[in-house]
Amino acid sequence: MRIRYWRVMALAVVMVLLAPIAAIGADQTVEVTVLAAGTLAIDVEHDFNLGIAVPDTTTAENGFHMDIINLTGGAWEVTVAATDLTSFYWDNCDENGCHDRVDTETLYTIDASNIFMTGGAVDHWGDPAAVTGSVGAYMGTAGTSMLLVEGTAVANGSFNIDDPHTTIKVDIPATAETGYNYYTTLTYTIMTPTP
Repeated sequence: MRIRYWRVMALAVVMVLLAPIAAIGADQTVEVTVLAAGTLAIDVEHDFNLGIAVPDTTTAENGFHMDIINLTGGAWEVTVAATDLTSFYWDNCDENGCHDRVDTETLYTIDASNIFMTGGAVDHWGDPAAVTGSVGAYMGTAGTSMLLVEGTAVANGSFNIDDPHTTIKVDIPATAETGYNYYTTLTYTIMTPTP
């Protein structure tokens, strides 16, 4: 009789412990973005700093995220063009950092041809050839586009170029004016391949 009493007590304790757990609820918010069929779009990290360099050196290579949306059912390619790097200083600084980039009164430049970029890749489709990136090339003159990443029709949906990342580095020529920050603007274009 004593054994049954302990079994009943153990069962009662288990039921008491489980009851509050069963009563706990959870909320979930679900979002969806609706895009038109045939959408082809790109997004990249908007700003990053390559650090400090001196003339006759190369800045550290920096990888960055590139997001692709391909709802076309076809192939695509990404090209990139750069402006010459231009000297600037920061203004409007407070405890949260500096907010405005201002060109220096006397402009110093580093030619865009000193920018070296590699394309990235990704294989979410079991096909290593679905996305291929440039193995690395220097940009041409300012405004000249170079092919960076391309994908076949297999590379569709929404995905990130991340294995490896797309990368950028800058060679600093011996003639670069020292003591200044420099910036460039990279313009990425995604489109269906030209025949």
